[in-house]
Amino acid sequence: MATITLGITGGIAAYKIPDLIRQFRKQGNSVNCIATESALRFVAAETLAVVSESAVILPGNDSVNGHIAHLDARRSSDVFIVAPATANFIAKAAAGIADSPLLSAFLAFAGPKVIVPAMHDTMWLNQATQRNVAHLKEWGIEFVGPDVGDLASGDFGTGRMVNLELIVMKAQLVMLGTPRLDGFKTVVAVGGTREAIDPVRMITNLSTGKLGSALAHALGLQGATVSVVTTVPFSNNPHIAAVIPVVSTDDMRSALSEVWPTHDLLWMPAAVSDFKPVHHNPDKLKRSARMTLALEPTNDILGALPRLPDQKVVGFCLESPDRLQESAIKKLRDKRLDAIVANTPNQFGLDQRDFWVITSAGKTEYKSISLAETAAILVRLSHDILKP
Repeated sequence: MATITLGITGGIAAYKIPDLIRQFRKQGNSVNCIATESALRFVAAETLAVVSESAVILPGNDSVNGHIAHLDARRSSDVFIVAPATANFIAKAAAGIADSPLLSAFLAFAGPKVIVPAMHDTMWLNQATQRNVAHLKEWGIEFVGPDVGDLASGDFGTGRMVNLELIVMKAQLVMLGTPRLDGFKTVVAVGGTREAIDPVRMITNLSTGKLGSALAHALGLQGATVSVVTTVPFSNNPHIAAVIPVVSTDDMRSALSEVWPTHDLLWMPAAVSDFKPVHHNPDKLKRSARMTLALEPTNDILGALPRLPDQKVVGFCLESPDRLQESAIKKLRDKRLDAIVANTPNQFGLDQRDFWVITSAGKTEYKSISLAETAAILVRLSHDILKP
């Protein structure tokens, strides 16, 4: 698919990099590694070579098969990622220092570059590091993380390398040319709501929250300020502003009513229950031969949310194939949506998706699209809606 140059510096998180390489390779990408001398204290060059199936560029050995590493990366790579990136590497990169094969290659590379910091929180929060990060961002170099959590020293703070899945997603977004959404605030509703019958039983649906979660992560990685209202567990991402857990349709409606007024764009991939029990039993119902459950419609979340003239809303439509487009177009019109994503019930939980994107300007069909590619498509749609 693509070629990734992966720089590894001497943070303890370097021990995770073989697994990162495996994830890149599983997607069909080629990975070329360049390691610093200090990185080799935490991960062996032989390990990197085996998992990448490629020779590793090391200090004192900056050529492979007669090719100079810092020039070869410029010619052959689609993206340059440094993970983990220490404060030392960030400082030297910001100063344009090229005293190692990795720094030389990073300086020479003209394509998209991503830095994944990992260090103690006192080093990350130091004003010198923050100045260097700001300087690199001004040059268009993107950062993923760092995260908040337990550090190698035993302390707790900001400096932990982000989950590998976020690095993989960021690489895909960059290689797909996904636009950034800096300055925009987005709400994403995720997962299937659950309506209680009694303390242990409920009405719900087959929604896994995979698509909504992938979209929220992608929006955050591309610079949007993202609030997630979710019925399912949401993995940690330092680029997400807020995660609001909910259960029922009424919970979701209440949470959205609170956060929506201060945001620019609402995404509604959540599978909201259409019905709820008329009565909630406070005690567990006894098993019986026959029981009738009375249901009533839930409140219409999108229909009830007020909108300012400049606020945008994207809805989702789930329908059988023979009525999919007709239902989606009707929902687009009736709920005054800016766009709608339409798919069929057999798409629940899949890692490869078929769907339509429909706007007032037309419709586009997508077939067998990965979650990351789907997220990139929807981020681009967000960009087109917010920056017409």
